[in-house]
Amino acid sequence: MNPSAPPSEPPAPNRQTERLEALAQSGMRLIALIESQAVEGAVTVADAALAHSRVSRAVRMAELLRERLTAQAGEQARQDSYNRIWADKGAAERAAAAADPAHSHKARVEAIVSRIAKGETDDEDRLEAIACETAERLDDDDIYGQVADRPVGELVALICRDLGLDPDWERLGEEAWAVEEKAAAPPGSPFLAQAAAASRTSVEDQPYYLRSG
Repeated sequence: MNPSAPPSEPPAPNRQTERLEALAQSGMRLIALIESQAVEGAVTVADAALAHSRVSRAVRMAELLRERLTAQAGEQARQDSYNRIWADKGAAERAAAAADPAHSHKARVEAIVSRIAKGETDDEDRLEAIACETAERLDDDDIYGQVADRPVGELVALICRDLGLDPDWERLGEEAWAVEEKAAAPPGSPFLAQAAAASRTSVEDQPYYLRSG
């Protein structure tokens, strides 16, 4: 279904518009009665003209108000239709994303980079630019290749390098995704280099007679 063209449904009449319609019809009958009485001479011409003017004005006001309420109801119906369409579209997109591992992979990277950026700046324009740049880089296979095949940490490191961000890897290493990545030890993960450096430091701190090799 095209969100730009919601189905055109006439608004259901409500009690207000029904009462105004009834009032307008009563007024028209009253006008006919006044005209009949004036013709028959039951009332003076002046009285008939005055009554006719007042009733006609009331009918016009009732009609204008009824048209306004009908237009408002129609606009509300169109807005409700838009809301339903976009809600359905959003639900479909979320379901499709949940079924696509690559989308989830990219979304995790975007969320991590966003947290890093927010820790460095509160400039909304800068944050929005970083978010756009991150999404564009993840969607362009010419930049980082098949991102679904790269570990999250590697993609975060590459994007932060390209966008001038300075992530706190020690703090990031405590997050759940990083703990999982450390355990899996995929090639390219920045945590592999950290682990290797920590291992070298640990060996160097040992007495020479305890060192292997």
